[in-house]
Amino acid sequence: MQLITRNRGGHGSRPREDNAIYELNAAVDRVAKLKFPAVLNDVTRAQFIAMSKLESGQAATDMQAAARNPPDPAAVDRLSKDPFYNALLRTTCVATMLKAGHGPSALPQRAEATINCRIVPGQTSAWLMNTLREAVADDDVAISWQFNEPSDPPASPLRPDVFSAAKKGVDSMWPGVTVLPGMMTGMTDSRFLRAANIPSYGVTGLFIEEGDNRAHGKDERIRISDFYAGLEFYDQFVKLLASH
Repeated sequence: MQLITRNRGGHGSRPREDNAIYELNAAVDRVAKLKFPAVLNDVTRAQFIAMSKLESGQAATDMQAAARNPPDPAAVDRLSKDPFYNALLRTTCVATMLKAGHGPSALPQRAEATINCRIVPGQTSAWLMNTLREAVADDDVAISWQFNEPSDPPASPLRPDVFSAAKKGVDSMWPGVTVLPGMMTGMTDSRFLRAANIPSYGVTGLFIEEGDNRAHGKDERIRISDFYAGLEFYDQFVKLLASH
């Protein structure tokens, strides 16, 4: 999403109350304080139940409680303190880019912010737009879609044939490794297929060193051995899936 403020500007020696940067800053601050409700689907419920079996203590209890329908609010609040779990539980919006002004001695005539939003299945782009407008509460702040056309693809169902093929492939290469369903916190081209009612799944056969996830970093990497093992897994997985 893009938030834009504009005004007539002027010389920096004569500040006025209507400042595009200050107005945008107030709008971004309101978005920062916005917390969306928890919304789980069949995939994320199954994911939390599966993860709870790998955890212990309060974390395991909270995952079980969050997977209920409706989810337990206290459990959701505790899990939400972890950025990964928070992104599984609800829609998120975060400011990622700012651009403002045209000169160091001039009052800004324009200021803009990029707000990166990830809408969980079960909520709509129209709902998100209305929620942001209500939160910003300033008609002088223009809000528009910047990167993607709004769409509301459904979550893909948990298909036993896909899950079974993945588990057989994993068991043959890495016995004892847990296979569990999950919803990505990122985004892939599957959104276009799901919008056309074609169920889509991402199955990863790549291991990453614990604590060394450098996705989108300048030094993004995986180990060479994991790359070739991943190729072998994909080969087995596709053949197992095709055999159904």
